Formats: sequence, structure tokens, C-alpha cells
Amino acid sequence: MLVSIVAATHNDKEDTLSFLKSVKRLHFPATKKEIIIVDNGSTDGTTHLIKKLYPQVKLINLKKNFGAPHALNIGFKKASGQYIFKCDSDV
Repeated sequence: MLVSIVAATHNDKEDTLSFLKSVKRLHFPATKKEIIIVDNGSTDGTTHLIKKLYPQVKLINLKKNFGAPHALNIGFKKASGQYIFKCDSDV
């Protein structure tokens, strides 16, 4: 069983990195989860740091801020898991 964890972000670097750190510590096998972050055109370096610190994350870069619902729907379409866990990057 694969679980896809999907979150959207926009210029929220610190919260997104904290979120990814927390997800990484989940007591769930890494091989059984995929993490998808959809970035809504951030300009604060969010995507650069995600690529550098969390290369295993599937990062989808949008050219501009389309809003969280639109971004999440894109992430859901790219998800491979049997289950999708929708989360906010500031959780």
C-alpha cells in the first residue's frame, strides 16, 4: 500500500520545511509513502531548499499562484498512491 502525501505551498518556506521534516519522521516506511509538494509560484526560495534538502520529494512548480485548491488537484493527479493524504504545508 502506497500513501501519497500532497500539500500546496506559496512563499511559505519555513513552514513547508518544518512540514517536510515532520513528515520524514512519521513512523511509516519510506518505501510506502510519496510526498508531493505543489508550489504556487513561490519567490522566497522555497523550491530551491526543497530540492536541496529533500530530493526525494516530488516537487511540482507552477508558474504563478493559482490557489491551493487548483494546486492540490494537480498534486492529486500526479499521485501514485492507493490513498491520498491531503495536508497543508503549515500544519
